[in-house]
Amino acid sequence: RTDAIQQVDGGETLVNVCHTVMVALDKDSGKPFGKVGRSIPDLLLDAEDDHGRLELANQHNKIRRRRAVEIMQLRSPISHPPTQEEFDELHRLHQDRRAALDCGDEASLPLRVEDYTFRSSTVIFPESRNVHGKLFGGFVMEESEKLAQYTARFFAGGRPVVPLGIDEALFHQPIAIGDCVTFTARLIQSTGFACRVLVMVETRDPADPSRVPQRSNRLMFVYGGSDLPQVIPETYSEILMHVDAQRRQRVEGPSQEYVESILAELKSIEKKEST
Repeated sequence: RTDAIQQVDGGETLVNVCHTVMVALDKDSGKPFGKVGRSIPDLLLDAEDDHGRLELANQHNKIRRRRAVEIMQLRSPISHPPTQEEFDELHRLHQDRRAALDCGDEASLPLRVEDYTFRSSTVIFPESRNVHGKLFGGFVMEESEKLAQYTARFFAGGRPVVPLGIDEALFHQPIAIGDCVTFTARLIQSTGFACRVLVMVETRDPADPSRVPQRSNRLMFVYGGSDLPQVIPETYSEILMHVDAQRRQRVEGPSQEYVESILAELKSIEKKEST
């Protein structure tokens, strides 16, 4: 766990928390310790708040393991479909869209994921490399968040949105210098007060445009706002992304009260800065 502390009015305020999962690899075989009969040392708890941090980490680990068992990604060998209840919810959403279309009520139409999908592409240059000669991970995070925030603001119709966190940041494989990289951001889930944007990062081969892009990263960003519209998935791939985000919302939030408190705090800060 990494905490970001900010000095506010003479005191310290916790502004960001990051939980990172790392795998220890055997230097000879390159395999995880658990597969070669090795283990990492036990964690020693010294500080007063260590036990609380460990308990929180264990809770995150349980959520991560449960999510791995219920995974819906089509490339996974244990991929599962959405539940009947989740399909029923999607059916009702499409019924509402059909009724709104028949009545000509455009104001209440759920917005389509396809209409809030944006892409950006770039070539990776040497100044962005890390100590291993590959693309620096911070570059991926920065470019992904900028595109995700653009998507969220566009979806909100220009109304204020505030970044609340990152649900997941998966690094499948490194990106090499000179690679052609495409970032794709999709607005996949929304409540009236929060939305989730999934960013997929892929490398493409300009010498073989028909070749399937190689996945590099998968990142999901959470934004808060007010009076956000509904979003409706249409393709099966969009449905799986949408249902996954709905599950995250039910388990991890954010709650409407939390989002409203953040927006109120930001409004208070803006008011102080303007006087």
